[in-house]
Amino acid sequence: MRPVDWKELRDICTIVGCEYDRTRGDHYVMTRQGMARPVVIPMKKDLKEDIVLGIAKTLFEEKAN
Repeated sequence: MRPVDWKELRDICTIVGCEYDRTRGDHYVMTRQGMARPVVIPMKKDLKEDIVLGIAKTLFEEKAN
């Protein structure tokens, strides 16, 4: 997997329904109704595979009732 720019990842999160919540330091935080926790994207040009996969997992986890 090639390194991903944080803006590409932000755009993907927006497509699946996430909205901007806040910026904390150099991290862009997004939320969506029903997600277990917020998506936290480091604002770096080259995000490695482990970070991208972790964010993907967060996107599709469901909130426990």
